[in-house]
Amino acid sequence: MITRAGVAVLTALAFPAAANAGSRDVTSTAKFLTAEGRVEHTVIARRAMVKAAADALIEHVESACPSAVPASLETGSKAQRPTWTAFVNEASYELAVAELSPIRTAVRLELTRIAPLRWTSAGLNRRVASYVRGGRRALALHPPDLCQQARAAARSGFTVIPPQTRAFDERFQSTQTEPSALDLAQQMKPLATSTELTAIERLDHLQARVNRLLTGFATQAFERLTRAFTGVSVPGV
Repeated sequence: MITRAGVAVLTALAFPAAANAGSRDVTSTAKFLTAEGRVEHTVIARRAMVKAAADALIEHVESACPSAVPASLETGSKAQRPTWTAFVNEASYELAVAELSPIRTAVRLELTRIAPLRWTSAGLNRRVASYVRGGRRALALHPPDLCQQARAAARSGFTVIPPQTRAFDERFQSTQTEPSALDLAQQMKPLATSTELTAIERLDHLQARVNRLLTGFATQAFERLTRAFTGVSVPGV
């Protein structure tokens, strides 16, 4: 049987730096976790608005350009297949931007609060700065209209990816290379006290709750959007 003293020893071994966490590390970690927690709570509170934003994009495609990108392109010519991929990606990315819109203000505010935070770890500072840059790039995305881009591609027989589609896809992909908030929180553990470790666990549970609330919906929304746009359902990407 492990005694209470044994538990204390195991805890110290698991997080050897926690007892020596500096005040800057503790304060910055606490502020980071609080900011991220507020974002997750905003997502939960506004999930109906997130769904409505996705529905608006889908309804736009359903009414303005149904089946505008033929499903036959997926197995079409060598030039057409990349166009198919680019448009499926664009649909996925535009849906993500639409779903971000109801929480955009909250995300921007919390990124502003996180940006000046500093830790004694230079590596962690770099990763947090990268996270903030990626978030701000995501907030700055302005997608082109899917229907207009499909009409432009149709003029070439879908052998040429429209420049706006290509540029938007590349900009969106550049926002996905940053560490996630949970990745960063895990990296903060050696610099945290027991209070922050508990907060990290809460953030993990909160993120899991958001995933349960939205993942199924997001997959269904993407399938609806691609069915409207191409005439067939494409599995969620």
